Amino acid sequence: MPGLGLANDADDLLRSELAALEALITRDGECYVAHHHDLILGSAFQPIVSVAHRRPVAHEALLRARRRNGGPLSPLAVFAALRSTHEVVHIDRLSRFLHIQNYLRSAPQATWLFLNVDARSINARNDHSPFVGRLLRHFAIEGHRLVIEILEGAIARSSRLTEAVAYFRSRGCLTAIDDFGSGHSNFDRLWHLSPEFVKLDRSLIRQALDYRRVRNLLPHLVALLHEIGALVIMEGVETEDQALIAVDSNVDLIQGFAFGDPQPTPATDEPDGLPALHARIRRHLTMPLAPREYWDEAFVAVIHRLAAGTPWSEARLALRGEPRLLRAYIVDADGRQAGPPYMPQPRATDADPRYVPLADTAGADWFSRPYFRRACAHPGQPQLTRPYFSIPDATLCVTWACSFDLADTMQVLCCDLRPDAVGAPP
Repeated sequence: MPGLGLANDADDLLRSELAALEALITRDGECYVAHHHDLILGSAFQPIVSVAHRRPVAHEALLRARRRNGGPLSPLAVFAALRSTHEVVHIDRLSRFLHIQNYLRSAPQATWLFLNVDARSINARNDHSPFVGRLLRHFAIEGHRLVIEILEGAIARSSRLTEAVAYFRSRGCLTAIDDFGSGHSNFDRLWHLSPEFVKLDRSLIRQALDYRRVRNLLPHLVALLHEIGALVIMEGVETEDQALIAVDSNVDLIQGFAFGDPQPTPATDEPDGLPALHARIRRHLTMPLAPREYWDEAFVAVIHRLAAGTPWSEARLALRGEPRLLRAYIVDADGRQAGPPYMPQPRATDADPRYVPLADTAGADWFSRPYFRRACAHPGQPQLTRPYFSIPDATLCVTWACSFDLADTMQVLCCDLRPDAVGAPP
């Protein structure tokens, strides 16, 4: 049968290619290295850590290169020097062969190996062959242990990217979109690809450390990625402060120098920095308890004054010394705000006139706000929101809300606070 003959020929070619790749690999101490012209190529494995599991659950394979009679070369320099797509595919496949051989030498069974694929191979459709399947059989490794990393922004045509993901999945491999959040990331592609992993670009964690807006945005970005079914990895975590931001953002896994440098042998033990991080997480997460009690006491005192018959115009003056308070206002049982809010500090719109049309909230209907409905559902029990975007002055805030009876009618006291209010009492 002609078709069978072609299949056998292709299989023979693959066996020949694998044999040729294997011939380029030699032992170097406890590890394997590959040879390409005057280059010696090696493997390094950086741990990808689950903070909850307190150990690495995966490793990214990174190429290490040096000249036979010279110094080291970066992987970027190695691939930049390649003159043809054929050479790119050859080094790409040689690297994967080498990384798997080194990884299986010492890595635990229940871990993932992340392997990078050069975007030029995907753009040229030169990696859509049975090579990966043959590679898996050669090493007797299950496809689900390999995670293929793809730089989504480097692939211009969506059809090429879709084909690549479908191909790797057909071989049982998982896929990861790398450097998401850099300049060329495309959410629309993610919906269609539904990768098993998304690796956030390292620039995000650096910006989150410097800019509160980015820090507040990260949990929402992670939640959005979770909605498409992806596990989220924060890359480039180098310090404990960055690791704490990553944990606060609800990422699933963390990668970076804070938890381990790339090493020739995959790390398996709990990273040195994890115990200190766990201790700090506990301190961080218990901090809001005392301030919450403080705010409850301060605002409930205003409610008591209102219930005793003190007019709102007088009762609210007890809040004059609250530097974290943005505004306080009364909402009736239908969600309508009674009069303008009390603002002990100058409103942000006084300094920024762009939002003046939103500043007057007298008579506004807040029935759709979750904090209002929760306060009504739990009379007398203070409710506190997570940070959210406040429409009156286009800034982030948290809202404290508590319902109470006034002349047999339910009212709700709402107090909008700066997001950093839930830290420590003044």
